[in-house]
Amino acid sequence: MDRTDGSEYAAIAPGPLVLPGSPGEQALYRDLAATSSHMPTLQTEAAESCADLLEVDRVLGPILARDAASASASAEASAGALAIANGGGQSSSGNVLATQLSVVANLILAEAPTEVYSVQLGGFDTHADQLATQQDLLGELDSAVSAFLDSISSTRRGRDTVVLAYTEFGRRLAANASAGTDHGWANVAFVAGHSVKGGFFGDAPSLTNLSEGNVIYTTDFRSLYATVLDQVIGVAPARFLDGKFPPLAFV
Repeated sequence: MDRTDGSEYAAIAPGPLVLPGSPGEQALYRDLAATSSHMPTLQTEAAESCADLLEVDRVLGPILARDAASASASAEASAGALAIANGGGQSSSGNVLATQLSVVANLILAEAPTEVYSVQLGGFDTHADQLATQQDLLGELDSAVSAFLDSISSTRRGRDTVVLAYTEFGRRLAANASAGTDHGWANVAFVAGHSVKGGFFGDAPSLTNLSEGNVIYTTDFRSLYATVLDQVIGVAPARFLDGKFPPLAFV
């Protein structure tokens, strides 16, 4: 799919990529993808979407088909993986994140022309039973990211790959009545990869100087994104962040 800024993106599920419909119906996508100058706007957009679908099938389809034979999850488990990735307050029976990162690793190793991949692990919205839930989820994060980086470390593209683990909000400092914590402000992000300089970046937030029970952040998250956009992807951060933010020195 195309974005208004000229970039392209596609969403794929774990497992083989199969176009909808019978073989005869699949052949019609090429007719639907044809455009002409006199077509109405909506018809043109629909045709371009069909063309994008065919391009994803052409480029990624063979890679995903090869990966499906040795995938770490069945089609049923993959569907469950997507459900758990979007859910809250639970960990998976298998490593959902590892399933997704396995697909990404195979695409990187096959030289797929994608610069940014996004995967997801849900369950961190821990309003109850936080200690046990986070212990399981952080274990999944640790093993999945470690295995992913190990699997691609021998290639040039693998050595250039940086993993950024982030979430959209933090938790409060004090526990609630359900042995969990509620939505908060400050949060932590993890960055890993061959080019990453290990260490702690930013000032540790105070655990006593709070605002309405919230930990106060000390580093603007946009500095984190700006660093990755500039130093890893090689694009101008201001184009995406609507402003300039000082970079961090982790790469």
